[in-house]
Amino acid sequence: MKIKSMIAALAASAITIGALAVPTFAADGDPVWYGGKVGVNSKTTGWKDSGQEWAVNDDKIGSTKFEPTKTDDGKYTVRFENPFGDGIAEDDTYVQAWIQNWGPDDFKLVSVYFEGIDYNYPMDKMDAADSNHTAYLVGGTEADPTIGEKTVEDANKVTAIVWTFEMPQAAGKAAEETTAAPADTTTAAATTTKAAAAVTTTKAADTKKTDSAKTGDAGVGVAVAALGLAAAAAFTARKKH
Repeated sequence: MKIKSMIAALAASAITIGALAVPTFAADGDPVWYGGKVGVNSKTTGWKDSGQEWAVNDDKIGSTKFEPTKTDDGKYTVRFENPFGDGIAEDDTYVQAWIQNWGPDDFKLVSVYFEGIDYNYPMDKMDAADSNHTAYLVGGTEADPTIGEKTVEDANKVTAIVWTFEMPQAAGKAAEETTAAPADTTTAAATTTKAAAAVTTTKAADTKKTDSAKTGDAGVGVAVAALGLAAAAAFTARKKH
């Protein structure tokens, strides 16, 4: 009776351990730095930036850097006032706006808006491989010289340029709770049953009292050891999740 009770108790313990659901937590992601510049390009102005860098999660925000404005929908905007200064020459053949990002590649430019002429640059004309995210207001590229839909006269009416973009990691990543699936207890239970059967069979077949006792004790030891290993394996597997 003691042997059977020990086996039953150990089997129950193994099943209980295997059924434990151990929660695991993803580490909080720290907010990620993004930054760069905005500017314009034309024959008249040359390659001209706004005079400041934009950045988020930067500990050196000051006279040379500013933070983009965060919108209600989680996007960010950067604004460049009076980008073309005293104006574009009438004979200028190209006028462009650009934004650079020196942070992660998941930065996504959503729109480029030219105030003063109420013009949203068609984003389907944006070259995905262009690290300057160039918006062509006048003129274009060698491949498409007429990509810019506006004229120099239009460019001279522009009062500001507004870039809207997304930075997925700027706010960091919230922790997510996950619960591991229950371990398979079938193997542990089957091992217990087989071990108990082996002990009973050995005792019934052996006619010598002394040998029978020894054989029974050995069988119990094997069963207990096997069951203990199964329980430990199940518990270890739970902890790894």
